[in-house]
Amino acid sequence: MKNPSNFPKTANKKTLNALYRFKFGYRCLSEITNNLPDTCQHCDRDTHAPLAHYLTESRQTAPYINRNLGTAENIIRQMDWTALATLALQFPPPR
Repeated sequence: MKNPSNFPKTANKKTLNALYRFKFGYRCLSEITNNLPDTCQHCDRDTHAPLAHYLTESRQTAPYINRNLGTAENIIRQMDWTALATLALQFPPPR
């Protein structure tokens, strides 16, 4: 069967879940329940946009991301899936 997502076939379920959440720009639980600001689990800063913060501001994820790409949406669109998978394994995205 062809892999329609273009994600690595060898990725485990946890990694694939994170990649799908990146791809679709999901909202995390604190956004859905309107329980903001949320504290970043990686750098302890409060944020009103957890996924955007994770991709564009968090000090811990900075070495893995080319922030010159601009917005979180552009970063996800331009980053290689393997690099995103590595990032998700090292520093899980907000849930």
